[in-house]
Amino acid sequence: MLTIAAKVLEAAIEHYDIENEKDKKQYIWNLYRIYHQLPFHIYDIKVRGNCIDKNKEISLIKRGMGIILNNKVLTLAHIAKFKRCKTDLDKLGIKLYSHYDSKLKSGIQLEREIIDYEKDLAIFKIPKNIKVEDFPCKPSEKISLGEEIYLLGNPGLKGFNIRKAYISDLDGVDGDEETYSCFGIDKTIIPGDSGTPVVNSKFELVGLVQ
Repeated sequence: MLTIAAKVLEAAIEHYDIENEKDKKQYIWNLYRIYHQLPFHIYDIKVRGNCIDKNKEISLIKRGMGIILNNKVLTLAHIAKFKRCKTDLDKLGIKLYSHYDSKLKSGIQLEREIIDYEKDLAIFKIPKNIKVEDFPCKPSEKISLGEEIYLLGNPGLKGFNIRKAYISDLDGVDGDEETYSCFGIDKTIIPGDSGTPVVNSKFELVGLVQ
């Protein structure tokens, strides 16, 4: 297992052909922040709903990840979607957790603002008396085929890892019109990655894992 510093150095050596010294230093600094800073800005979301299973009403919990923007949680709607759900969307039990932020270790209740299953987008409001630091990357203005990106995943919901990848598709999934706002990468997405951020080497947010 490589240390954070070793991973950054390895990536920096790989791109040592960057001619401009200023660009080279910025690239290395951005990689350091991706590996060292961003894992502290990804949050665990748990959603509880009552569902019907074999004619019995049971309580189920689904989990996913998300980031904070303007004291609101941005994530994917499918983590709050249950089959045969009996719970009104406004009454879903939605909690936010963090292993690194002491005020979030036991979880805080969130309020639904948007759950759009068609666009697979969800926004939840954090209580006004609790302030959580925003995800530090600014949004990317555009993405390019072949662009180097970093997936900050949580495979199997067992812990974060960072996977370097490249944008391999800009046309959604196999031409599906419903995924027009998606892009593909050359790495496998693993259950548990949903809602985790994807950033580029400029330290910009390019999307969330779907």
